[in-house]
Amino acid sequence: MNLIDIFYVTAGGGHRSAALALRESLAGLGRLNIMIDLLDFSNRIFKWTYSSGYEFISEHVQTALKGMYRLTDQDRKSSSVLHMVDLLSQMNVPGFEHYITDNPDIAAVCTHFFPSTVLSRLKEEGKYKGKIYVCITDYGFHKMWFTEGVDRFFVGSATVKDSLLDLGVREERISLTGIPIKKVFSLPKDKTGIQNREGLKKGKFTLLFVTSSIPDADVLEILDRLCIWEPDLNLLIVSGRNMSIKEKLSGINSRGDLTIRKYGFIDNMDELMAISDLMITKPGGLTSSEALAMGVPLLMYRPIPYQETNNAEYIEKSGAGLLAISEEDLLEKIQLLYSGPSKLKQMAHNTRNIAFPKSSETIIRTILSEETSCQLK
Repeated sequence: MNLIDIFYVTAGGGHRSAALALRESLAGLGRLNIMIDLLDFSNRIFKWTYSSGYEFISEHVQTALKGMYRLTDQDRKSSSVLHMVDLLSQMNVPGFEHYITDNPDIAAVCTHFFPSTVLSRLKEEGKYKGKIYVCITDYGFHKMWFTEGVDRFFVGSATVKDSLLDLGVREERISLTGIPIKKVFSLPKDKTGIQNREGLKKGKFTLLFVTSSIPDADVLEILDRLCIWEPDLNLLIVSGRNMSIKEKLSGINSRGDLTIRKYGFIDNMDELMAISDLMITKPGGLTSSEALAMGVPLLMYRPIPYQETNNAEYIEKSGAGLLAISEEDLLEKIQLLYSGPSKLKQMAHNTRNIAFPKSSETIIRTILSEETSCQLK
């Protein structure tokens, strides 16, 4: 059986997380694989622009991101803008073409549209002979994900599936599997043991606040409002790799009945989700998928247009989360769910309707089945 390569792009953390989840599933089935960031084939300037530049714009200049989204959400065949973007992008990864020319029969699994776009062109030119599999990592659809050469799309929602069907993709080429997440988010947890370890009281309302990609000023304003309210709850604050907010949180500690625990970068998010009743977060595709798999309702704060707003709209319509557009709105919704356990319980139940805890394994088994079938013909 041909080697399976997983291609991603470091533009936000989700695409790499999805790639890691797929790699974990391949390893679990004893299959060798290679995981490659397409930007490793580019120069330093292009890599920074595509990766760090994207992160800066998404956090600080959302109006520009909104315009970029609209401008590139076009039909590839008829859009001169998209044609130019594709051409410039492909010109900056010449090493990737050499790699594919040397390995023309690999099966390619892409968690970002950039690799699949280049591979489709190489397939059209006869330089690549393998199959292209694409995992779309959001619950809404952007047309840059679509290119003619893709053999199968793996999607997380019926919304994305319908969008692909509207573009003429045959239904048998679309699999509704969910967005790939790691196996740990499907495993049972010792909730009591986790609560004891973290010094939390069992039965107490637990709020998980993931501050990644939320401006520091907003985080502090939200926490200030919570501290003034001083509810009887556990507040778990995860700041990740954001060192600046970590320092600013040093003066925020437990008070009264409000128990506060602070974390930096962690590798046990699944455990914190397992003991949480509600999660405040930006609605990125991967984070949302992980929370849904763990049965945690989402309180989605100021999503990035339109990528995250589409995710938020889908999750809210499914009854598994609520959207908050300001700090005041966020606090009102926390108070609503804090004092309305029946609504929160229903939201937790609704997560099951759109969650795919074993998404990664399903995707890999589908790919392996197709690859085996092709070799037997």
